[in-house]
Amino acid sequence: MNGVIDVYPNQWKETVLPFTPARYNEFLGMNIPEEHMLNTLTGLGCRVENGSIHVPSWRADLGCMNDIAEEVCRVYGYDKIEASYMNAETTLGGRSDKQLFEVNTEAALVGMGLSQIHTFSFISPKYYDKIRMPADSALRRSVEISNPLGEDTSVMRTTALPSMMEVLARNNNFNNENVALFEIATIYLPHEAANELPDEQKVLTLGMYGKTDFYEMKGVCENVLHLAGIRNATFTACTDNASYHPGRCAKILAEDGTVLGIFGQAHPTMAANYDMSLPVYVAELAFDAIYAAANTKKAYKPLPKYPATTRDFSFVCDEDMEVGAIEGVMAKAGGKLVENVALFDIYRGPQLGEGKKSVSLRVTLRAADRTLTVEEADKVTKKILSDLKFKMGLELRN
Repeated sequence: MNGVIDVYPNQWKETVLPFTPARYNEFLGMNIPEEHMLNTLTGLGCRVENGSIHVPSWRADLGCMNDIAEEVCRVYGYDKIEASYMNAETTLGGRSDKQLFEVNTEAALVGMGLSQIHTFSFISPKYYDKIRMPADSALRRSVEISNPLGEDTSVMRTTALPSMMEVLARNNNFNNENVALFEIATIYLPHEAANELPDEQKVLTLGMYGKTDFYEMKGVCENVLHLAGIRNATFTACTDNASYHPGRCAKILAEDGTVLGIFGQAHPTMAANYDMSLPVYVAELAFDAIYAAANTKKAYKPLPKYPATTRDFSFVCDEDMEVGAIEGVMAKAGGKLVENVALFDIYRGPQLGEGKKSVSLRVTLRAADRTLTVEEADKVTKKILSDLKFKMGLELRN
C-alpha cells in the first residue's frame, strides 16, 4: 500500500488555564516571584496572555492548577521549600462532651475493678433464644446482613446481653474464678421502612460472677449514676424480664420515670444455656438515656458545721414490699432535715410469719444552721412514723 494514513478521530482542543500566581503560592506554601513563574511557563512552551495560560499540544499532562503549580515548584527548586505553619481553616482536636463522659465512665469502671471488653455487633439469631427472649419481642426483629460470613454473624444485635454472656461463659470455661466485665456496646434497632438506616444506641453492659452478689452489682450501677450526677434515681423490682431471676432483678428509673437500665441475677435457665451453673449477675444500662439525664456540673458544698443525730427504725412488712419505697416515704416526711436514709439489716424468721420480713433503717438528721435539739429530732421522728402508718401501714416492730 502506497501513501500515508493518518488516524485522527478527535480534533485537538487547546487547554486554557487561569494564571493565578497567588493561588499557586498559597497551594505550595511558598513565595515564588510572579516573574519567575512567567519565565518558567514560557520556557516549558506555554503561552501566557491576558491572565490565561495556553498549554501546548505536547503537554497533555498539564490539565489543572495543581499541575501548573507542580511545574513552577519543580523548576524553582524543591530544596528551596521552607517549613511553615499550616495556612488553612482547621478544626480543633478534642473529644465532645459525650465522648468525655464515655471515657470518664470507662475509667471509673476500671477503677472499680472491672475489665473492659469489645465484642462484635454481628450475632446469630439463635442468641435471642439463649437469653430467653420472648418469641413475640420486638427486639427479635434485626437488621440482616446480606453477605454474612456465617450464621453466627448474620444479624445486627438489638441487645448486647448475649455478647456479654458469651464472654462470661468463655472465662468460666477457662476456670477464671472471679470475673467482672463491662462494655459500652452499640445496638441497632431497625425502622419499619426497610430502606432506612437503623437507630444506633449505646448500652453499658456489666457482667460478674464469682465473689460477688446482687448488691455489689447494684453498687456499681449506683456509682455510674453518681458519676453522671443523677441523684434521685429509684430502684424498683422487676419480675417480667425472662433473662433475669424474677426475685433478684430491678429496674432503674430516673426522676421523670425514664428507664435508665435493668440489673440483677441472670435467670438460672439462661445461665445454664451458657453451661454456667454458678450465679451470674448482669446489667444493661441505657447509656444514651443516662447521658441525657446527666448533670455533670459540680457545685462546692462546705463540710457541715453542726453534728448529726440518727434514729433507727425496724418494721415488719410483707416480703414483696420494696425497701426503696419505704426510704422514699421517710425522706419525704423528714423534709430538709433528713440527710440520709439507709438500710442496715433485713431479718427473716419463723417468728415473723410466712411471707414476712423485718427491715431496719437508719435516718440521719442534720440542720445546716444549728444543732438539732432532741425535741426537734423527736418531732421529725413522729412525722416519719405517722406517714409510714398512713401511706404504707407500717408500725415500729415490738
